[in-house]
Amino acid sequence: MTDDSKLKIHLIDHGLLTEEQVLRAEDYALTMKIPLDEAIIFLEMFDFAALGQALADLYGKTYHPLLEAPPSDAAKTKLPLKSAERLGVFPVNFNSKNNVMTLAIHDPENKDLLPKLRNNFPPPVQMAFTVASRPEIHMAIEVYYKGKAYSPDIELAVPQEFTITTPDQEGKKE
Repeated sequence: MTDDSKLKIHLIDHGLLTEEQVLRAEDYALTMKIPLDEAIIFLEMFDFAALGQALADLYGKTYHPLLEAPPSDAAKTKLPLKSAERLGVFPVNFNSKNNVMTLAIHDPENKDLLPKLRNNFPPPVQMAFTVASRPEIHMAIEVYYKGKAYSPDIELAVPQEFTITTPDQEGKKE
């Protein structure tokens, strides 16, 4: 079963999205030739954090938001830009004392990824993993490696008793 299939089933079974919403996202993903998680983000069905938490629940791993704070310089040094892009992973932290590299990956069950990561991080470096969606990993690479500007969506709330009056309306009150 592909990671998209697992994600689809998880989202529906846990009531995070309806079947109709998942079908809409799948249709968009097929049309645009992108993965399901990218379609879900693009269609604004979830934000990075909600999708990351859904992946964490699906795989039993922790979710670490990637865009709240930059990775350590040591982590970025250990995982150069080209490797991060090629492997589709993002360095969360490198603990030099314990020699542990923590990476954000989108599918911890991807058996092809581990040997590739092992080539980048030979012993004595140990690896630990958190999960994040592909779109969040891609955005984090753009922001923290390439310097792209990023500002999270800000939700504005207007108090219920708040009203705007025009000068004409003010004159009528008097």
